[in-house]
Amino acid sequence: MQELLIHFYKSILIANKLGYKFLKEFNEIYNLSNIKKDKEIFSLFKEYSIKRIQNNIKKELIEEIIMIEYEKVILKDNFKVINEISACEKRFNIHREEILSFYKEKELKEKFRISPFIKYYESFWEWFETDEANFFTILDNINCPKGNYFFLFKKIGIYDEISQSNILEFPLNKFNYFLLRIFEEPMTIYDATKKFMKGFDFDSEIEFLELKKQTSLMLKIMIFNKFIILNDTQL
Repeated sequence: MQELLIHFYKSILIANKLGYKFLKEFNEIYNLSNIKKDKEIFSLFKEYSIKRIQNNIKKELIEEIIMIEYEKVILKDNFKVINEISACEKRFNIHREEILSFYKEKELKEKFRISPFIKYYESFWEWFETDEANFFTILDNINCPKGNYFFLFKKIGIYDEISQSNILEFPLNKFNYFLLRIFEEPMTIYDATKKFMKGFDFDSEIEFLELKKQTSLMLKIMIFNKFIILNDTQL
C-alpha cells in the first residue's frame, strides 16, 4: 500500500479529488500478500485504475498521469544496476568537467549523443515543475485544457530511500526538448547549434546573437546534467 502511494502519488491525488478511492478499493479486491513481485502489483494497479475511470469525463487526464507514473516506476533499477550506473557517472563526470572547462563550440570536434540513462516524453498536461512543491499545480490540471508539455526521466547511480527509486524528474520547455532530440543521431555541438537555429526566423543581428547565446547555454546545461554525453563514451 505504502509503495503504491509513493509511486502513484499524483494519480491518487487527482483520483481522490474526483471522488475515487483507488488505494482502498484496490486493497479490498486484491490479496497483495500473494503477489511476490512489486512490478506485478504496479501493473495490476495501473490496469485497475484505468479500467475504473473509463466513464469519467476526465478519463484522458487521469489515464495520462497513471501511465506516466507507471513508466517511471518500471524504469527504476535494482541495486546491482544502480552501482553500474554510478561507475558510469564517474566517467561521465570527468568528461563533463573537461568539456565545460574548454567549451568552444567550433573547437569541439567530438560528437555527442543522448545519454542511455534518460528518456524524454511529451504530455498534454503539466505534471512536472522546477518547484518541487507543485501540489496545487497538479490539482489545477483538473480544470486545465490540453496543452503541450515536455519532461524527462533520468536514471542515477543513487537509490533514494524517500522516493524508493533512482529516477529523477526534469521538466523541459519546448526549446530544450527539441534541441535535445537533435542528438538522437550523434552530432557535434557546432552542427547541432546550426540545425537548431535553422528553425527560427530572425529580424535582426541582435536576435540571431541572442538565440545563439541561449542555445549555447542550453547545451552547456545539457552537458552538465549529462543529458548528452560524448558519443564514444564507454558504458
